[in-house]
Amino acid sequence: MIELEDATTYQQLIRKLLYLTITRLDISFAVQSLSQFMQQPKQSHLEAAFRVTSCPNTRRSITGYVFKLGEALISWKSKKQYTVSMSSAKAEYKSMAAAVAEVTWVVGLLQELGLTISQPVSLFCDNKAAI
Repeated sequence: MIELEDATTYQQLIRKLLYLTITRLDISFAVQSLSQFMQQPKQSHLEAAFRVTSCPNTRRSITGYVFKLGEALISWKSKKQYTVSMSSAKAEYKSMAAAVAEVTWVVGLLQELGLTISQPVSLFCDNKAAI
């Protein structure tokens, strides 16, 4: 266990990270995992919270995406990838492939509900190498 002062520091850090998950879906999985230790954090949890965007044990990247229909959020995901990527571009390709599979399913679902998507679906990526 870490000292009470550090536990408070850990709790404050996790609260800030939880707030960031509103706009940074890629950290949702890690923050959710770390938030399970709010009551009795250890030093290793605090260290992991400072390195929240990747998994140093498995070296796997996090896939994250969000879909909106107009202004409504209709689907989102944040999950550790199954394999280790040798580059950030390859990790982004995997994330984009997962997003394309999901958008294909969502468009099909909307068509079954009688809604047609008249415009192409935009896919955005924040990695210059993948773009």
